[in-house]
Amino acid sequence: MTGTMTPLEWADAMAHHYLDDYLRAGGSSVKFVACLAGVDAAEPAAMLAADARSDGYLVAHLDASVTKLHFVEQVFGAIADQMPWDDLTLRVLSGFARDSHWSVPERLSDDGFVAQLEAINGLGEAQISMELQRRLGHDVYANRELAKDFRLAMMWLARARLTAGPESDQTNELVTAWLGARVRKISDLRNYQIFTKVHRANARHLLGSLLVWIRLAGYAGLVDDGCFSGIVTRVMRCARANGIPAIAPT
Repeated sequence: MTGTMTPLEWADAMAHHYLDDYLRAGGSSVKFVACLAGVDAAEPAAMLAADARSDGYLVAHLDASVTKLHFVEQVFGAIADQMPWDDLTLRVLSGFARDSHWSVPERLSDDGFVAQLEAINGLGEAQISMELQRRLGHDVYANRELAKDFRLAMMWLARARLTAGPESDQTNELVTAWLGARVRKISDLRNYQIFTKVHRANARHLLGSLLVWIRLAGYAGLVDDGCFSGIVTRVMRCARANGIPAIAPT
């Protein structure tokens, strides 16, 4: 008989063997949980998510009943829509500022990042903006670990955050919609030098770029506590419709 674990034991094992060091060091892993009758699959998933967040990971949730997991563009779009893009952008910009030995406000407001740095460093907005733009060009736009369109998207999000304002809000809305594969007309992104929608051919590279960006922002990595029960349900329904005996897993 296959050994069993309680949800708590499983979550502790994942934290000890994966969250604590393996994933943090750049590893990757896929784990499946088959719950016995009477055990809610959401319980171990919630425990894993809580442990991941406390260990400095970002957490996403993919539901197979909503997202077609065999379409990588849908996987990337669903994950991208759950990402705190403003937080990621500010973390990257704050890292650049600290590299220059500038003080960074403990709590950043919705005002432009440059103006907030100027308020406590007194270096002049022009000098601060020039140095941050230089770092963006060197560490983001020239970063070959990032797919070209992803680099462009991050550059626009970062530039929008440097100044803030109505135009910046529009940039954020359009770029994050593109990342989430929600753009209907790619022509809307023409002014941002992005000419291709998220699709099967580029989504894998965009997903890899997102993982690099998450680490650049100072997070330990990304954990997805996905639910696959929808797939099992559809397979059973299809089997029964074709006269094939199907028994629900317990």
